[in-house]
Amino acid sequence: MDLNELNEFIKTDEGVSWLEEQKKPLLQNRDNLLTELKSTSSKLSETEQRLVQTENGLSEERHAMSKLLIDDALTALLKKAGVFDQLLETTAKSIKERYALTVKADGNNRQAVGMNDDNEIALVDLVDHWSKLNEAKQVIENRNTGGGAQGSSYNSRMTTTNNANLSNEQLVKMTEAEFTQWKQSLLNKQG
Repeated sequence: MDLNELNEFIKTDEGVSWLEEQKKPLLQNRDNLLTELKSTSSKLSETEQRLVQTENGLSEERHAMSKLLIDDALTALLKKAGVFDQLLETTAKSIKERYALTVKADGNNRQAVGMNDDNEIALVDLVDHWSKLNEAKQVIENRNTGGGAQGSSYNSRMTTTNNANLSNEQLVKMTEAEFTQWKQSLLNKQG
């Protein structure tokens, strides 16, 4: 049958019937594929929802782990090192940023670590290293105060702000001598 004969044939009742019979399996396959696609799409949507829930749960766990292993542990280590209570939060934040503290996972074990000179270092060792730096000495209590007298060298700014609740801005503006006097006054109050 050539193309002209086929065109004439499908115009007849017998040709229309034959054409419909040819389309039936194709339409059935289409319907089956659409049903499978809807089912797969529904399963994919459920899987995506579970994935989002799992990611949210993992994010919450990472945050909790970070708070426990970095924030809480760092604060405890800084207190143990003798950092003034009023400066703990600022000092911890500075150390976290400077040393890029993260939680390292090794199987079931988790450990807070930071980077020091391109070397990974445990949090305990990092705080020990940091506490020996000159910058740390400015925020660490001098526990060997001895019995020396302070004298009356407080300037007018120190006498008006001689309290434990100085802002970070006020602390930064102090000279080293003023800071040392402020630090000593806190130690005397705590003593």
